Amino acid sequence: MIDMDWSQLQNRIARLEKAEFEAFCAQFGVDGEALDGRAQAERASEFVMFMMRHGRLPEVTAALPGKERETLSQTAELEAALGWLDDIAAGKGSPLEEPPTVAWSSDLHDTPMADALDTLAGLDTAVFDENVTMSWRKAEVSPFLPAANPYSISVPVTTDKMFFGREEELAFLQARLKGMQSTAVIGLRHMGKSSLLLRLCRHAPSPDYLMAYVDMRDDRFHTVAGLLNSILRQWERAVAAEVKQGQMLPGRNYQALGPALLPTAADVRQFAQRVRQLRQSGYRPVICLDEFALLAQRQSIFDDAFLNIWHALAANQYLAFVIASTQPLTYLLKQNGLRPGFGKPFAMRPLGLLSSAAAAALLTEPARQFGVTVQESGVEFMLERCGRHPFFLQMGGFFLFDGLRLAQADWETIGHSFAWQAEPYWRALWDSLNRRHQALLTRPLPPNPPLVAQRQRRALAQLGLLVAEGDDFRPFSQGFADWLAARKQKADQPESSPESEDEGEMARPSRSGLMQRLRGMLGGGDSTP
Repeated sequence: MIDMDWSQLQNRIARLEKAEFEAFCAQFGVDGEALDGRAQAERASEFVMFMMRHGRLPEVTAALPGKERETLSQTAELEAALGWLDDIAAGKGSPLEEPPTVAWSSDLHDTPMADALDTLAGLDTAVFDENVTMSWRKAEVSPFLPAANPYSISVPVTTDKMFFGREEELAFLQARLKGMQSTAVIGLRHMGKSSLLLRLCRHAPSPDYLMAYVDMRDDRFHTVAGLLNSILRQWERAVAAEVKQGQMLPGRNYQALGPALLPTAADVRQFAQRVRQLRQSGYRPVICLDEFALLAQRQSIFDDAFLNIWHALAANQYLAFVIASTQPLTYLLKQNGLRPGFGKPFAMRPLGLLSSAAAAALLTEPARQFGVTVQESGVEFMLERCGRHPFFLQMGGFFLFDGLRLAQADWETIGHSFAWQAEPYWRALWDSLNRRHQALLTRPLPPNPPLVAQRQRRALAQLGLLVAEGDDFRPFSQGFADWLAARKQKADQPESSPESEDEGEMARPSRSGLMQRLRGMLGGGDSTP
């Protein structure tokens, strides 16, 4: 039996060809296509977590194709030599000398934020595409899951049932759209930007709005024709659905719309002509564009001429944009050698932590839909460890739900399992900060602090790294604060001798030991925590 953790196994399975992946899942009675996730890597994660809950990971490893099993064995041996605890972390290397971007291990790009955080301080913040799938699946939809866990990790929320809070942000975006004004939602990784854009697509201000959502992480949108024609197709489907449902509104010239909606725009000029036709026909076209940095990085494709036409359409209220990014648009454009004009008319809306009520609802309502009651003590327990961060709440909710569902609500085990899962993301978050912002996270405000010190911490609080506590600020969750304290304690310890390192290695819990505890908590094994 190869000694490995579930993330290694997940990576190997994700590398299988699509047909191989589905056939591999079928060996264990699992429908690979029905698994949650837009990409095969996400579906592989769902598959591995399901098999782990049932204690069947050894079978999965044994069933891997020979080449993948051999590679997995070599990887396990290498990681054992390097030390498993350090290699769990997503990003390696010394901390970046950049302000926070929170580049998680799953990111396809890593662009620095430079001084963008200071820009955010003191801000006055007065139809799906075919690649989006449902993340809410009940047991009858996926019969291979005896009682589906409604919580998903690293998957945008695509249904109203799993979307909580953000009422103010949604109202702000809808109000901007009523005037055909564009907005840039600025937030750290996994703060819920994609989920907010998808929610907006489902709740446009009126039937006049044609909503299109594109995620620039999808390489189908990395060409001009691929991006523009996907947008036109979404608008076309929205109009077709309106006609089919008999919701034709007076004043519409539906017959004349045919040429305007044909998804065959060869360039941005043809696209602009069709946008104007739509606007003149009474529609309000909107583009919700996710991960703008990936568009700006392709300046040879989406150049100044392309962005100038988009800017003209927005300035004349033919088209409105809602863009999600980790950095202000003007900074991204300058960084990639583009003119900053396109980003200047955008209102910036920082996206931070959820409200207390929304965070509590996220931990209780989805579980209740599946017949699992989360008591107030469970909510308090998980809120302390996750804070009001939506990504970590989804992660914590996953372990809390399974522990309660299996009547094994051992708080120590659940908390340990959450921390084990969250540690790579805490480490990646920390490594993405420069030394100045690391210091802001770990040092209390001095007495009578200067204005600049307060301003810097307010900027971090706007982005969800800190929360106000009286006259001071603290990290967004106690789980993250504990990790920071343990990291500092480890860094402050003098270098140990080889003998003491050997003793520490013997005391360190093994990977297999942690897996046994996790399986016991999830009902997949005979071991007890």
